[in-house]
Amino acid sequence: MNTATAIINSTALIKNYQYLKRVSNTEVMGVLKANAYGHGAIGVARILRSAGMNWIGVATIAEAIEIRESGDSGRILAWLYQVEPETISQALLHNIDLAIFDAAQINPISHIVSEQGNLRIHLHVDTGMSRGGLAASDALTAAAVVQSHSKLTLVGCFTHLVSSEFPDNEIVNNQLMQFRSIKNDFSLAGQKDVLFHIANSGGAINYDVSDFDFVRSGISLYGIDPADNVNPNLIPVMQLVAPVIQIKHLQISTGIGYGHTFITDSDERVALVPIGYADGIPRTASGKAEVWLNGSKRKVLGTISMDQIVISASESDKVGDLVTIFGESSKGFPSVIDLAKSAGTISYEVLVRIGQRVFRDYV
Repeated sequence: MNTATAIINSTALIKNYQYLKRVSNTEVMGVLKANAYGHGAIGVARILRSAGMNWIGVATIAEAIEIRESGDSGRILAWLYQVEPETISQALLHNIDLAIFDAAQINPISHIVSEQGNLRIHLHVDTGMSRGGLAASDALTAAAVVQSHSKLTLVGCFTHLVSSEFPDNEIVNNQLMQFRSIKNDFSLAGQKDVLFHIANSGGAINYDVSDFDFVRSGISLYGIDPADNVNPNLIPVMQLVAPVIQIKHLQISTGIGYGHTFITDSDERVALVPIGYADGIPRTASGKAEVWLNGSKRKVLGTISMDQIVISASESDKVGDLVTIFGESSKGFPSVIDLAKSAGTISYEVLVRIGQRVFRDYV
């Protein structure tokens, strides 16, 4: 190994998927947006499909097409896109479900689709996030408009929870009540075949959502609790590693890295590791993050560079030894949560920024 590598634990991924099915008592749509939260969308899709996952969710058409062109033939929902002829045509060509988040999108989409085939639609309803989504009061009307077009098929209706990482949150409870009311309205109107989905990872773990058709799980699928707490039921899927490529002996009062933000206060042995902020190690973790080398945690010294970090080394460390940037805390490694906290951010952001030049090794 001569470069940074993200070791992806297939067994952990499948166990997390199975846990989320059990705890939510429903099916799971695996959220693979942002390159499967940095884990590699194609590799993760193959593992989860082999484990029986029927639905995959992504943000963009491009993400959906990447998975589809890898040979994936299962259901894929993309929920954020522009209403353009090329975009809609690509969704049709690649058999992708699309979300409508504004009722004004329906008629333009129907005109694009009219001569090209049938398009499957999910309505994105806003129940409190105040981002994308059509008004909850417009959901049933929008459903009727979709179904009035012969080339559009209404498949699902969904919303997104605001603070589901916290149990018994008042806002989330109100969202659940509101969405259940919408679901009941659809049923009374004869729309009984529409799939309803509301829960993200936090919703799946912390709330009873078993009366919906599936949950959309992202961060917890990869073994991280959505509140960045330790959850013994989840196994971190990624271990990020890189080798020591140089050992140096530095004298007292020697500055390290850009700006000499760290200066040795004694003679010191240090190791150079080929991974940096271009690979997803936050620069804001400079001087605060710890990594794992040969059985102990080591400080990151000085400013994190684009391509490399310098860490403290012992007399027994040597070139070629493997450094773990983060992994399972149960094995003693710093966790991705630890790295995120040292950088003043959340684990989501660290994971999705793991760069393309980091090799993904699925084991």
